[in-house]
Amino acid sequence: MRWCRFGRGLVALALGLGLLGWAPAEQPPVTCTASTLSVTLGPGEGAAGTTYAPLRFTNTGARACVTQGFPGVSYLTEDGGAQIGRAALREGAPGGTVTLAPGAVASAALAMVRVENYDPVVCRPTPVRGLRVYPPGQRVSVFVPYDATVCAGNLPSQQLRIATIKAA
Repeated sequence: MRWCRFGRGLVALALGLGLLGWAPAEQPPVTCTASTLSVTLGPGEGAAGTTYAPLRFTNTGARACVTQGFPGVSYLTEDGGAQIGRAALREGAPGGTVTLAPGAVASAALAMVRVENYDPVVCRPTPVRGLRVYPPGQRVSVFVPYDATVCAGNLPSQQLRIATIKAA
């Protein structure tokens, strides 16, 4: 009887240490949220009156997280300030699911049209201090500092366009 209990104890210890090929299951990824992501704007490159820059999403959480689709993006006068212009137009297909390990980065291409493309009377140039960014599928936003002059007027085309989020 003693050997039986002792033997069970050894098996339990061996399982706990992973010596018998069994290990505790990894926790499944959670949804990436504003509280588990750091959002930054990467360096931009200009082409034909538009600046293209990666909007980077870094998982700052302790667990892997998943995301899919388009971030919501708009210009703001300041953190918590008024939105200037329309929110970014979504371009392309929604894309597949992206899994971010802790510390991993995904990005979405952001296109920002230069105010010089528009008549100043129609554009109504207005300074902004950042971007309001909603991670895909989320209702809580993150403020990303970005000093620029953008259009507050009713433009004939979009001044912001965003692509789906992709693994970096």
